[in-house]
Amino acid sequence: MTDPATAYFFKKYYRNIIKWWFVVYNPDFRKIWPSKEEEETAHQKELEEKRIAHEKELEEAAAKEQEKSDDAYNASTGSYSGLYGQKPVDDQTQSTLDEILNASSSQCNIDSLVEAAKSGDVTLPPEQDEIIREANAIYERLLREAAEDEAKKQAEIDAVKQSMASNSKTTS
Repeated sequence: MTDPATAYFFKKYYRNIIKWWFVVYNPDFRKIWPSKEEEETAHQKELEEKRIAHEKELEEAAAKEQEKSDDAYNASTGSYSGLYGQKPVDDQTQSTLDEILNASSSQCNIDSLVEAAKSGDVTLPPEQDEIIREANAIYERLLREAAEDEAKKQAEIDAVKQSMASNSKTTS
């Protein structure tokens, strides 16, 4: 026996449930395949369009190459000196080149940048002041620990030398 909720569900909604074994998929349309002749003519037309497009691209490339070679001729020297000094084709490349050139020409050498950073007129935000203080404290602690380690090593070396010297005196 089923519980009352399930019985009510089956009584009320069972007719509206679609069973998977009742589902039949009907396509919206049927593709009518073209005849062999139509297929072949469509394929030939497609190949012809591709060939014409390829020939057009080759002609355009040859025309551009001829134009470039004519521009590359330097009449004063009587030779083909390349395309030196010619502007890039697009504005984005030109703006990128200008940014690179202006950035590298406005900077001095690294030594002057380091000296400028060490000068007192450099102002830093308060957050960076705290970070710099902590970094300096860590750096000083590391230097102090390194000096202590070096002193310990030197003391050990001196102790070994003295013990070797005393051993050599007692054996001789």
